[in-house]
Amino acid sequence: MNTAGGQATGLRARAGARGWGLLAARATVLAYLTFVVTAVGNDSRGAGAVAGYVIVAAFGVGWLVIPLPFSRGNSQAPAWRFWTLYVVLAGLFVAELPFAHAQAFVMAVFLTITIVARAGTRSVPVVIALAVAALLVPVAVPSWHVSLGAAWDDVTPIAIPVVALITFAVHRTLSSTHALAEARAELASLAAERSASGSPATCTTSWVTR
Repeated sequence: MNTAGGQATGLRARAGARGWGLLAARATVLAYLTFVVTAVGNDSRGAGAVAGYVIVAAFGVGWLVIPLPFSRGNSQAPAWRFWTLYVVLAGLFVAELPFAHAQAFVMAVFLTITIVARAGTRSVPVVIALAVAALLVPVAVPSWHVSLGAAWDDVTPIAIPVVALITFAVHRTLSSTHALAEARAELASLAAERSASGSPATCTTSWVTR
């Protein structure tokens, strides 16, 4: 294999490794759903508890498979697939509220990450709505016995916008890195093709490797 072709392959391999790393990070974040699982055990009994656990499990699976930018095998997924799964996740979050009460809003943090990663600044209204709901909905349901102060102390209303900002910053960084890697891979491929056809590619290859 010539040098330019090897460089193009190496760049794509690194992009694939980054995709696997992001998938592993998404799996690690699932640990936060233990707050919801614990709340189901505290707030629900019998069939209600079983339903709550099943909903959390389904939400976790949906979180892993929903296509996000730079996800392993999902970068070029059609928009309809994302929005369909996002609606499903949102529905599971709403369905979990009767079983986990205020702690179900931890799932809204996951919804925040996905929508910001996909839509960027266009997701601001959704982020605001989720944060406000996390603060006011628990107070509005008398049977949950949550005061406004307790809802604020629950951290979730603060965590949602904070996580949104972090996700946006990470997404911007990954976008820049991904664009640079794609450009270098394309240039390396062109250099490999020119080299194979007998045209000198030394200068191009040297520029790509800098």
